[in-house]
Amino acid sequence: MPINMMIFRVLFFTALFAGILLAAENVSSVELKPLFKWADESRLGRPFSKDPSVIRFAGRYLMYFSLPPFSTDLASANTPRGWSIGIAESTNLVDWKKVGELWPAQACDTNGLCAPGARVLNGKVHLFYQTYGNFPKDSICHAVSADGIHFMRDESNPVFHPTGDWNNGRAIDAEVIADGERLLLYFATRDSTGKTQELGVATAPLNSDFSRQFENTPGGGGERTDGERVAYGFAPLLGANFTFKELLKGNFGATLRYNTSTSYDLSISSQNIVETLTQEISLTASYSRKGFEIPFFGLSLSNDVDVSFTYSISKNSRNTYDVSQLDVNVTGVPLEGSTRTQMEPRIKYVLSQRVTASVYYTYTRVQPDFAGSSIPGTTENEAGLDIHIAIQ
Repeated sequence: MPINMMIFRVLFFTALFAGILLAAENVSSVELKPLFKWADESRLGRPFSKDPSVIRFAGRYLMYFSLPPFSTDLASANTPRGWSIGIAESTNLVDWKKVGELWPAQACDTNGLCAPGARVLNGKVHLFYQTYGNFPKDSICHAVSADGIHFMRDESNPVFHPTGDWNNGRAIDAEVIADGERLLLYFATRDSTGKTQELGVATAPLNSDFSRQFENTPGGGGERTDGERVAYGFAPLLGANFTFKELLKGNFGATLRYNTSTSYDLSISSQNIVETLTQEISLTASYSRKGFEIPFFGLSLSNDVDVSFTYSISKNSRNTYDVSQLDVNVTGVPLEGSTRTQMEPRIKYVLSQRVTASVYYTYTRVQPDFAGSSIPGTTENEAGLDIHIAIQ
């Protein structure tokens, strides 16, 4: 492709921007610069964030990161005194917006929590993070979320710390990877003297809830069960793919899915059963056409166009049941719940293997349930233009 035509096509899709984008066929060296620099400023009055963990979930990217303690002049009466975890989201990995935080909420993380490691497993976000400020007693905790922002923490936290004379019992900086039928948990620790840094790895069945299921009985003499979980789900319960005949010289298709999952957690210490229910319906329609022509100033630009529309609605709810009252209260007590609705139309134009442009609009609404929910309702509207240029 002539270099002047490449420049012309790029300028056509970047008319709203000041400047000229140059793409060359034979570039031997390019000065690489970060596509973005982003950090939260709420804690120190200046940008500072670290330990990022990024996942793709529910049509956008989510980044979990460590937030330092509030500076004295920015702290209020109810702010956490130690480290906490921030959540930001993006649709293009460049432009980020903070959408949530995780503050200390359990006895084990009173002094702080940080260093999150996130993974999407069975349609949910599992977050593994460490306690902070306890040094040899710092351990790994676990929480799970259906929307990636509002998390339910494991009642058995902390779920892991190493044992044996090769370490001092500390576990920090969690990172998890699915490997076949198991989940690998990598962590940092120290030797028994607390001087030498060490790395360790632990495993758990991939179909488990990753909680600390057992603990030593007082005075020794074996172990006892601390909690049990029964879970079942279908992803999808119903699913259908549709492919239609040629329409407007292009291909049209659609996908419909209905997912559902239910879990029951029994805590022996509190004698409660917590029911978690998730239901989701999603519809994706797409149209693609090759050799699409756009007349412009007497020229005919012949390239590819992809048009897609995604709609999803998911409902999450939690109820708790008192074991001693099951004979008189079979409906339980609502804890929290929400309905998340998201839709996104997107048009993608492919100029070449090196240059693509997309126009999109994303609507997201989170509506809390009226019974027992502490989740605030939010509505977000986002629109943008994505331009990708590959220089070799």
